[in-house]
Amino acid sequence: MGAILEIIVSMLGGLALFLYGMRMMSNGLELTAGNSMKSILEKLTSNKLISIIVGAAVTALVQSSSATTVMVVSFVDSSIMSLEQAVWIIIGANVGATMTNMLTALNVSMVASLLAIIGVIAILFVKRPKLNHIGLILAGLGILFIGMELMSMAVVPLREVDAFRDIMATFTNPLISIVFGALFTAIIQSSSASIGILQSLSTTGAISMNSSLYLIFGMNIGTCITAAIASLGGSSDAKRTAMIHFLFNVISTLIFVVIISFLPFSQWITMTSLDPKIQIGNANVVFKIVSAILLFPFGSQLVKLSRWLIKENDEKQPLLREFGIDHAGGVGSSAVIVTSFERAIDYMTRLVIENLNVSLDALIRDSEKQSEELFEREKQINACRHEINEYVNRTSSLELTESDAETVMSYFKITTDLERLGDHAKNLMSYVTEGALNEESVAELTHLRSLLKEAIHTFDQPAEEIEEQYTHMTHIEQEVDALTRMYQDDQLQRLKEHRCTASQCVMYVNVLVDIERIFDHLMNIVEECKEHRYQLCKKPSRYA
Repeated sequence: MGAILEIIVSMLGGLALFLYGMRMMSNGLELTAGNSMKSILEKLTSNKLISIIVGAAVTALVQSSSATTVMVVSFVDSSIMSLEQAVWIIIGANVGATMTNMLTALNVSMVASLLAIIGVIAILFVKRPKLNHIGLILAGLGILFIGMELMSMAVVPLREVDAFRDIMATFTNPLISIVFGALFTAIIQSSSASIGILQSLSTTGAISMNSSLYLIFGMNIGTCITAAIASLGGSSDAKRTAMIHFLFNVISTLIFVVIISFLPFSQWITMTSLDPKIQIGNANVVFKIVSAILLFPFGSQLVKLSRWLIKENDEKQPLLREFGIDHAGGVGSSAVIVTSFERAIDYMTRLVIENLNVSLDALIRDSEKQSEELFEREKQINACRHEINEYVNRTSSLELTESDAETVMSYFKITTDLERLGDHAKNLMSYVTEGALNEESVAELTHLRSLLKEAIHTFDQPAEEIEEQYTHMTHIEQEVDALTRMYQDDQLQRLKEHRCTASQCVMYVNVLVDIERIFDHLMNIVEECKEHRYQLCKKPSRYA
């Protein structure tokens, strides 16, 4: 009993290192690529074949198809990627996942140690962040291989255990093998790890190649659980992305069950090598590549089938849910976080611009007609700000590249200024209830309104012209400062000459204070946009 326990502990220790190595590699890639992952995928996923290659390459780098499919789910959920693009990345991810098992089938114990040593040196002693992140990838790969070596050594004594041989005998039943493979992989959430364990067990000689094939099929189905979990609470398309991953592996399994029934597939695989670990790696490669080739013409049909199986979700989502605001991290998290902020800012900006427009019109025309809509939009602005605060708290624990972290904090500052702009718009509307302004004040306010329109128009300009926008905004802000001071003096003079009432004077001075502060916040926003070369409104605003 003690010997069995020692084997199990050693094997679990190896598995822990294997999974931790995969996590380190994923984190290293995320920190190395950051938000650039988004632009890379946007450029490369226009072609189906290239999309498959990209999916395979990314998966080979992170050594996990689960990590890639979770990234794709989050990208689809955040509208960074369409469902039609996602299907090809998923097919590629299934192919790229074979790289881990091909590598772990080789005798790389010395290489594994060297990779781990080089990676740890880069992490501990190199100050450049980029090299630290690359070190994380190398150390993760080395630890992954060491974990695989530990698992292989742990199972060697099992050859002499009768109970183990009895258990292995049950895997002669194809259905039991597929179900067991799926359940086991669903528990550890990594087909690479479960197939790695199968490779280790194959060295005992207790499991046949035919049984191994059915276990491989089940393990590839079981790995779909990770993407399925990631899609929970997501959009309908996020769930469909996970469904496509599941459908691909189930259909592939059905195809190969038929192939094995009519062709001596297991015999062909055993002819590829004398090493059972390499045989299993080869079987997984053939399974994935042939499946990708056979299902390549039916990618669009997989999308249609997923839409038929998962209907559109009509439930009301949280205010910023459509911007991917609930993303929880992983490979590609930087792209989702930055994109979420961009969309949230764009949404808030349009609400704020509309309220500024309505409130100034109401003051000039002495009308409260749209006050109810304005206060409703103000609630949405505050709700946006609240959800963004929570989002920042949730994502603060995630490791981002220095550039992405700075970008996120810049966006956070912009949302603060946008909220304050919304407050000032609400203040302006509240003044309407205090009575009409005198004619001179209305004329001056109309001029300030035209300057505000000109300032808001800078938000629509391309990021490449940000220097000109900043210069222009500086001139406008200085002009407004001078005008508001002059208009305040003029209003006081009108009060002395009895050309306006005391209440009109007080109200107008308060209006001018709000307007002057509005331009201060607009200037803050343009300064942030200039520093990070950011275009605030991706489409022309309604105000400009």
